[in-house]
Amino acid sequence: MENVYHPTIIMAVNENSEQKDTAMKFVQAALSKDVQQPAYAEGFPVQKEAFHAAYTDSVENGMIRYDVDWEGMVSSLSHPVIIDETVLGAILEEIKPYYNNEQPLEETVSHIMGKLKTYIAEKS
Repeated sequence: MENVYHPTIIMAVNENSEQKDTAMKFVQAALSKDVQQPAYAEGFPVQKEAFHAAYTDSVENGMIRYDVDWEGMVSSLSHPVIIDETVLGAILEEIKPYYNNEQPLEETVSHIMGKLKTYIAEKS
């Protein structure tokens, strides 16, 4: 899948909220240039002016390559991917014996699938 990104923060205002105006003000503040500046944020800022400032600072400080169209790449992102930490934890825990040559791949996959089936059943 192309144009995939992993958001570090997701915000929304509940349609049924009794505090919609206050919630919208919070979201607007969180998306403001001041809050999106690199000192406060992790990853790429979503506010264009803040992104440009962070990009310029990062290039000038040698933190990122200047020969990559970062602004073009970031503006093309369209598919958020949310990582389920429980799933990731199950995979990382069960894969260790395989990497240590303590169990075969098929057994490792079977253990991972067993944990994931249990997790999905418990969530339902």
